[in-house]
Amino acid sequence: MHTPGPGLPASPFVSIVHIVPAPRPRPARPAGPRRSPPRARRKAPDRYHHGDLRRALVTAALEAVAAGGVDALNLRDLARHLGVSPGAPYRHFADKDALLAAVADDIAARFTAELDAAQRAAPPDPLSQYRAVGIAYVTFACEHPAHFRVMSRPGLGERLVAGALGGNHEAFRAALTTAQARGEVAALPVDHLMLAAVTLTHGLAHMIVEGHPPVAGVDRAAAIRLATAVTAVLGHGLLPRPGAPRRPARPRRPRR
Repeated sequence: MHTPGPGLPASPFVSIVHIVPAPRPRPARPAGPRRSPPRARRKAPDRYHHGDLRRALVTAALEAVAAGGVDALNLRDLARHLGVSPGAPYRHFADKDALLAAVADDIAARFTAELDAAQRAAPPDPLSQYRAVGIAYVTFACEHPAHFRVMSRPGLGERLVAGALGGNHEAFRAALTTAQARGEVAALPVDHLMLAAVTLTHGLAHMIVEGHPPVAGVDRAAAIRLATAVTAVLGHGLLPRPGAPRRPARPRRPRR
């Protein structure tokens, strides 16, 4: 039998006494629909749009050809490099040849813009125009070394000559022929003159791009000065001209 504690009356009908605390009142919920807490938005992955991927493929192909030549170009490797599916490049280019054509078009567009600006700023005579082209060639190589390397690669140079740059080549050939007829240019084979000019400017551009001394690390302004000096030598020639003043010889010191 349960023995009541102090202050509780004894009862034969009570064997166990349960003391349950009174329930606490719950706060009233606000009226209206129940809303879940906002979730943090995940950042959407960067994806190429229709035009962006094409531009990225041309740029990546340009770098690949500049580093390893035309044979190093592979569309699946480019897709892996850009982080897209293997079939994504084929939505913009049917094959490797189509991508190479786009690379050649990109180089031609940039190079032609440089040539046009240089020719507009130069005097109209054929020799000045031809020198302006040589200076622009060296400047372009200094500012766009990857483009210049691709221009020098077998398989791309032929495309450029046969494409947009071929018209400029023929135009300068005609200008030099006209200048020869006027007596403004030496009566040498035009093909030899053009080859000499291209060899001179291309050699200087190659030395600048590849960092050969003494022209390593030059900037645009220095490249223009060098190209101006080199093309001036080409225009003047190495042999002394009749009637040209010679520098006086330095007097020798008497031997002791």
